[in-house]
Amino acid sequence: MILILSRDGDSHVRRVVAELDRLGHPWYRFDPCDILAQVQVTITPGALQSSTLRFPDGTILCLGEITSVWNRRPSPIEVPKERTDLLALEKTFIEREGKAGVWGTLRALPALWVNHPDAVSASSYKIRQLEVARALGLSVPHSLVTNVPEDLQSFYKEHQEHIIYKLMGYPAYEDSAGIGLRVVMERKTTLRNLPSH
Repeated sequence: MILILSRDGDSHVRRVVAELDRLGHPWYRFDPCDILAQVQVTITPGALQSSTLRFPDGTILCLGEITSVWNRRPSPIEVPKERTDLLALEKTFIEREGKAGVWGTLRALPALWVNHPDAVSASSYKIRQLEVARALGLSVPHSLVTNVPEDLQSFYKEHQEHIIYKLMGYPAYEDSAGIGLRVVMERKTTLRNLPSH
């Protein structure tokens, strides 16, 4: 059984499961965010293979059946917005317990992972990525991370004003009200008049 951790409506998942169906491989898609309101959990540490997840569609997934996990793009584990009866601290407590329970259980599975959450987290650090790539013998472009305007100007000139800016972190952000900010670099920006400190 391949367990797919992803939100509903992911077009990549649709294409992959079509191929899995064609090949006859059993799979089940599960969004961990559903754990707080829709999924019944019975986990027995020490007997993880016989522990189960029961889904609203009637499916009972025995964790011992899971041989592979594809960590695609699951939703964050959050208390449903309609639970206005809960204090903010209660919501935080419930969400942290849910995350610890779900992700602790999934990490304990003796399964092959694609995009293990710990590997995804480690790979999100760009400088570490570059150092690992270099250590493995891969070609790494000349790079600079700085908050010193003069150093950036020198780098810019050294490369004949042809540089690429990449964010250090994730390019999409959302506040508690669900208002998003996405950082996108769409055009060349001149650095000739960059102010110094």
